[in-house]
Amino acid sequence: MTMRRDIVIPIKPAQPASMQEVLERVHTLQESICQLRDENRKLDRIRDQYLIHLKQCMKDQEILKNILKTLRQQLDQPNFDPTEIEKQSAQRYTPPQPKSQTATASQSKRYAQSVPAAPQQMPAQIPPQMPPTPTQAKPETPTPQPAEQPPQDAPPPSITKHQSYLGENDLKFKYSLHTDKSSNVPTLGACFSPNGKYIGLTNGLSIIVVLAENGEAISSAILNTPVQTVVLHKKAIRFSPDSNTIAFSGHLNDAYLVQAQNCQVLNCFQGHSQEVSAIEFSPNGKWLITGGYDGTIIIWNTKTYEVIKKLTPQPSPIVSIVTNEDADLYAIGFLNGFVGMYNADFDPPMNSFQAHESPITEIDLSPLTQLLATSSEDSTVKIWNIMRGPASCKHTLSFHKTPITNITFSANDTIIISASRDSSVIIQNYKTETILYTIQNAHRGNILEIAHSPKQRMFLMSGDDQSLSVWEYASI
Repeated sequence: MTMRRDIVIPIKPAQPASMQEVLERVHTLQESICQLRDENRKLDRIRDQYLIHLKQCMKDQEILKNILKTLRQQLDQPNFDPTEIEKQSAQRYTPPQPKSQTATASQSKRYAQSVPAAPQQMPAQIPPQMPPTPTQAKPETPTPQPAEQPPQDAPPPSITKHQSYLGENDLKFKYSLHTDKSSNVPTLGACFSPNGKYIGLTNGLSIIVVLAENGEAISSAILNTPVQTVVLHKKAIRFSPDSNTIAFSGHLNDAYLVQAQNCQVLNCFQGHSQEVSAIEFSPNGKWLITGGYDGTIIIWNTKTYEVIKKLTPQPSPIVSIVTNEDADLYAIGFLNGFVGMYNADFDPPMNSFQAHESPITEIDLSPLTQLLATSSEDSTVKIWNIMRGPASCKHTLSFHKTPITNITFSANDTIIISASRDSSVIIQNYKTETILYTIQNAHRGNILEIAHSPKQRMFLMSGDDQSLSVWEYASI
């Protein structure tokens, strides 16, 4: 009988990983997660930039369509002279010649006043990136010129009254200005000074200051920036709280600080990797806050011009930065539809909420009620309560038919004024959610900027037709 013999092979249990190995693996995973997050943010920025360029191409397409329409109308005229196009092109792309003092007085109501530009001597050429020396900066006061007649195919602005209790003259046109035609660049940014006395205008290549009451020119300067192509989108511009200086964005990912009375450049701020799209002063005037399409916010000292703080870049371009007089908070509008909020010291983290599913085009804080307004390409304006607890939407205004380009609160009434891509402006009572007035054909082309006076019932708007118009209204 055969005996079976079992063979036993001892198996050692697996040794558990040491604590050091576990920590190394966790660290490796954390690095991988951070790398993926950074790559996602980079892709989000690239996507947002493509959206910006796509929108600009659409605007350029509309401009080309209008030019083609004008040329076709001229060709259809029976007494058409082919040399007339060459004459008009020469007038459009060359600096204007000095005009006679006896210019025609029969001006259109909309184009009642000229651009504040000197006909015989150009403003001082100021080199960027450094304050000018006394021999470099000699800004001068431009002499107003009569405005040119609008083209025959441009319909005049029309005002529609929507409430029976409103008077016929409660809303009326005040005056208009033309920007510098020698640069062929429209006014891309405009604002009132906090004291309500001045209006600042810029196209990123020049700065002009006029009296708000009548448009009389105070000062101007042209920046000697080596820019080959100008992108026609809104420029950021703000007066300091004391109305003595102006900050505005340039075309080289920079921002300038100039004196309001003579437009002398005080400093050029450089620190953004993409164009500066938002500017705001702190209420005490000690800080200048700039935001860019790179998603970065930089806080500058207005005396030493040094960087106080540079915040971590956000994954979406910045559209606008606003604050209240008490400096309790700063609100930041992002292109991806979100609104971020910081405390007075910009301490992290940033609290945020989604205001729109479509891109935000502008935000504004009401000086009367401390409510926040947001406008979007979804053609709506939303009014938010952000002072107590989480942000809550109080009103949604859906009166526009096309994407909204800009909004501004009234400093005196529960009124918000909004402009859309079809060149219409709606004045509405956001508390009752009713339309008061509609202005059609306010400008030829897009309305790039709209701003309200902080002291009077007066507002301005600028368009890509190289003009700025000022309107006033009664207590409504």
